[in-house]
Amino acid sequence: MDSLISEHDKLIKKQKQCVDQSRERLDALIASLQDARAALLRPVQQPPVLDPMDESEPGMPPSAPVAATASATITYPFRYNPKDVLDRAKKTHEIVTELHRDLYNATSKYTKAVDKRFKLDIDTIWDSNAFDGKDALLHRAIAIHLVREGRFELADIFLKEADVLGEDISSSIRNDLESLRHQFTAMHQILAEMRTGSLEGAIRWAHERREHLEKRGSILEFQLVKLQFLKFVTVGMATEALEYAKKEFGYFKKNNMKDIQRLMGSLMFIRRLPTSPYKDLISPTLWSDAQHSFSRDFCLHLGLSSDSPLHVAITVGTSALPTIAKMSGILKDRAGLEWTTADELPVEIPLQEKERFHSVFACPVSKDLGTDDNPPMMMQCGHVICKESLSRLSKGNATAGFKCPYCPAQNTAQQAVRVYF
Repeated sequence: MDSLISEHDKLIKKQKQCVDQSRERLDALIASLQDARAALLRPVQQPPVLDPMDESEPGMPPSAPVAATASATITYPFRYNPKDVLDRAKKTHEIVTELHRDLYNATSKYTKAVDKRFKLDIDTIWDSNAFDGKDALLHRAIAIHLVREGRFELADIFLKEADVLGEDISSSIRNDLESLRHQFTAMHQILAEMRTGSLEGAIRWAHERREHLEKRGSILEFQLVKLQFLKFVTVGMATEALEYAKKEFGYFKKNNMKDIQRLMGSLMFIRRLPTSPYKDLISPTLWSDAQHSFSRDFCLHLGLSSDSPLHVAITVGTSALPTIAKMSGILKDRAGLEWTTADELPVEIPLQEKERFHSVFACPVSKDLGTDDNPPMMMQCGHVICKESLSRLSKGNATAGFKCPYCPAQNTAQQAVRVYF
């Protein structure tokens, strides 16, 4: 993947170079042509030609010009050599053509790198029957994703073209979407205000839901109040910032006193904040972080995940695809199995921490991962093993006693209870 990223960076660099140099050359050529045109249209006044035989006395008005003209002659000389202009245009054409040829070569190399890196035929590893009978649920996931993203019109078009409204679940989907549309319309309006630097709507929303946010440990309200204070500081409105701090910071002093002290200290450097010890308080990322926090808490308040489930599923599936493809080939070669015919792959799929939504239980006896068919079971002594290991230890007799593998306690399968993570 590093080689592919390197080729991509080279292509971006070459593209920028081509655009900049082509624009520079073409602008210079256009300016040259405009100068030539202006010279053609600019009249030049020449002095009159006097009669060399004129014997007028010095100091006296000269006699009339030759040909008895009463005024100066007006001519339009061409001050640019047409060949020079044409040569410059030809040279510019050659340079721009060469720049585009280099860009084409860079694009071709990148295309080859992509083809070399992604030689996988996905049709050989995906389960074509995975969504049989689940079209309505898939359409619902796509439509809700579009609504979450604020693409309301596109969601309507999708539902119409996917013919979802003709299915049995259509009324449920319609009701869900109408409810979510109203909620997410408000969210995107507030986000639009935040992108313009207005925080009033977001602060009001967080204040009205303060109790709910605090129960979840969210600091969104203080994060927004902090940004509002910094808005006053960055434009030099010290008095307004101080009044706002007196009005708003009191409620947050219990859990955010250190942050409040730094904010108040920034007032001492209000005229040179970018070069002060408090320059981190005006980082542009503070605004993007606040928008992300607001979106996350808004979704969580509605009982939804902070990220779109469809987006997460596609992201995880894409990152896991190389591992799945590799294991698919191994299973076919060694065991004669398709990877979709087994309950799970005998390999761990690497995921980022934010993409892990469920705890994974590995039986300490058999080392198998817990599944719905082989769930974790807690024995009377408190130790947890998989159901299959429990059955083997009890030899299939629910009332027979056996010793725990990890302590001297005696247990029975009948006493064990299922553990839900």
